[in-house]
Amino acid sequence: MKNSHKIILFTLGLSIALNIGLGFNAIDHRSDMKYSTSRITNAYEQSLSSLTQRCTEIENSLSKLSVCSESTQAVRILTDIIDDASSAAAALNALPISSEYTVVLNKYFNQLEDYSKFMLYGAAEGNIPAQQLNDSIKALRTSVNGMNSALSTICGDTQEQHDWSVYLNQEVSELDMLSDNFFNIIEGIQTESIDYPTLIYDGPFADAVINKQITENGNKSITSQQATKIFLDYLGADNAFQAIACDEVNGSIPLWCVTVTKGNTTYYGNVSKATGVVVSFLCNNSAGTAKHTRDDAIKAARDFLSSHGYDSMVAQYCEVTNNIATVNFVYNDNGVFCYPDMVKLRVNLENCAVEGFEGLQYYANHKERDIKKPIADLPQELIPTSCVERNRRLAIIPTDSGDEELCYEVKCSMGGETFMLYFNVLTLKESKIFKIIYSENGDFVV
Repeated sequence: MKNSHKIILFTLGLSIALNIGLGFNAIDHRSDMKYSTSRITNAYEQSLSSLTQRCTEIENSLSKLSVCSESTQAVRILTDIIDDASSAAAALNALPISSEYTVVLNKYFNQLEDYSKFMLYGAAEGNIPAQQLNDSIKALRTSVNGMNSALSTICGDTQEQHDWSVYLNQEVSELDMLSDNFFNIIEGIQTESIDYPTLIYDGPFADAVINKQITENGNKSITSQQATKIFLDYLGADNAFQAIACDEVNGSIPLWCVTVTKGNTTYYGNVSKATGVVVSFLCNNSAGTAKHTRDDAIKAARDFLSSHGYDSMVAQYCEVTNNIATVNFVYNDNGVFCYPDMVKLRVNLENCAVEGFEGLQYYANHKERDIKKPIADLPQELIPTSCVERNRRLAIIPTDSGDEELCYEVKCSMGGETFMLYFNVLTLKESKIFKIIYSENGDFVV
């Protein structure tokens, strides 16, 4: 099921611009100011040019990959994509924009790099990505194509009229920046252009189910009438709810998509034909003024899960966008956090109502596991000496091949940044690294 990606209103962090190390000093000498401002403007334009060039190279490489028929050539192309994606992210982060507001674009580049590595491993074993993953490659091409069109517009605006130094003026307000054409275009890239392949996650290990063959433990042959009643009962529906439609959907599993309304609000629920389980639901409500906190949203989401039989679930990450909180929960199996068993809930901060649930990953992966916990702990010497360890526990994580592995999960910090490190309990090799970006809007994981 394809994810919907939204991002908060786009504003500029002045402090970022003032601390990027380009040598700007607030001095009284006009000639020095002009020289320093010129250096800053040139640096920003160079970063924007580099971002545009790298995105063009990515688009060209993905185009080549879509017709590649030889694994050795695929290795070369994918290596170029990995390098360009990394460089594009670096160029993006050199622009005078706070990282929390470029999280969607950063996520795209990081996940493009990560997925290219996944394809690279397959190509190294003789598999040809164009034959196996053509739809995903096509979606990635569509994403970067839209990005390139917008970047081309930005570059044209910059050459003709844009003055980067305006953002160093303390009298410029965030409201002024919101009306600037440059930021309108950047926001457009993030909210409209990126069509993510469904295998790409929106958090650590989210949507790992997509490449997996799902086996359902049931064969009830649920009818449309039964599916409608199941969804209404699931919502705790009263007489104000009206059933509108019930359509068949053939995706990862056969589903009934049930549509019901209550007043001006429409609810869409997906019910498994084989088991009658509500796999996901969403409503079209929007949030007004936030009257509740993130902690309130997490509690409401936890209570919702408990009332529907999802026990031992622990909130891991929470993101707030337009006064809607999205909370990720994972299953806690006697102290072992099982990331394949993940659910995501949407909570309206105006009324603290749960208005969305995504449980396909949990539905596909949840099972009784015979977890053989290691006798010895993770050797301390594997933790970088420059890192300050905050927390350590066992976790099961999904692998690129669709399997699972038991790992030590270590949360640590270094230089004001927070990371999650994963070490395989058998080999002690580092399996994954995630970086956590904290902000007032949530915890972003890349």
